[in-house]
Parts: sequence; structure tokens; C-alpha cells
Amino acid sequence: MVAEFCKEFHLSEDLTEPQLLQLQRCLYENRDLFVTKENPDLGFTSLIEHKINLKPNAVSKHQNPYRLPPYKREILREQLDDLLRQGIITPVSESEELPITSPVVLVTNRSANADKKESQNFRFCCDFRHLNAQTEDVKYVIPNLQELTESMSDLVPNFITSIDLSSGFFQMGISPDSTRYTAFNTCFGTYKFQRLPKGLKTAPKYSSAFNGQGAPWIKI
Repeated sequence: MVAEFCKEFHLSEDLTEPQLLQLQRCLYENRDLFVTKENPDLGFTSLIEHKINLKPNAVSKHQNPYRLPPYKREILREQLDDLLRQGIITPVSESEELPITSPVVLVTNRSANADKKESQNFRFCCDFRHLNAQTEDVKYVIPNLQELTESMSDLVPNFITSIDLSSGFFQMGISPDSTRYTAFNTCFGTYKFQRLPKGLKTAPKYSSAFNGQGAPWIKI
């Protein structure tokens, strides 16, 4: 059971057998932390909360949903249901004031089979171009890769590993007073994000800020 679970991971071939067994046991004992078929729900961090600040002269705009062929509407319905189930999005109430709404696009994954019209072959995205144009920039300096690499020379680590979040942005929060700016229109209704959506121009800098807060743990 342990070995079967660990097939999901890329483990170094340079490990000794005792080291490999120890690592496999560690991964299996913490299996609830990983997104798998048996545990599909995303984790969530409260370390950082994204905030959207509109420019003083921001222009309100409400955009109609893009037209989709019938098979893409079914795919959109499936993906919306999954996002709702995980609490990533929520329906917008009729009384809520929305200064901006955006349309949705389904982007074909580069690795997808063009002949297969299945949900996993498409990525749910919002066209936030207008929202981004009305949003103030975030002043955060992204760490220099060369400096990060050089900093590891002082640590003299026995092992180096990499950890990738299953769906990084969706695992970070967004300020409650900013969620209304992320509203998007679909043929099934209007929704807004409760987690950090992909496509915001300020999202990568918030992601880097989160990585900076997590860095002390990673170095230990």
C-alpha cells in the first residue's frame, strides 16, 4: 500500500534502501496533505490574503458571457460544480453590487488530445483584462534567482527537494471586500471567487510573497 501510494512521487534513485523506505513511510503517514484521486480536495493557507485595489478613476464594465458550443457548456457546468463543491467560487446574490464582471473562457490544455471533448482537457479561466486595467499594481520585489541559488551554498543541505502546490492560486485566500471584483458571468449565472483566481495581474506577486513567508520553513 505504501509503495503503491508513493508511485505518485518522483523519488531520487540515489537514495539508499533505508532512506527510501523512511521517505516512503513519511509520505504515506502524511498522505492527507497531498491531492490524489482518493483525496481530491485542495489545501488552503491563511498566511496571506489577496487584496484588489481599484484605481481612483476605475471604469465600471459588465461583460456578457462568451458563447460556447453545447459540449463546452457541459464541460463548464462540470467545472463550475467542482469549484462550488470545493468552496473556490460562490454564486452572487441579486442584491450584491458588482462594479465589474468578466466573461469565462475554456482554454485547451497543451497536452490534451484535440479529439477528446472531456473536462480534463480544458482549463477554466476568466478574462480579467478589463479588471486588470482598472487595478493598481502591487509593489513587491520578486526574489532574484541567482541570490536564491547562492543562499543555498551556506546551508550545505544533505538533501534538496521541490514541492509544488496542486493548484497554487486556488489554495490562497482573497480579501472578503475584494471578492466582488472577481465576479464572472456564465450561461449558468454569475459567480465570484472566494480563493485567489488565476489571471489577475497582481496574483503572481502575492504568490511570491507567500513563498517568501514559507521559505524559512523550507530551509529548515
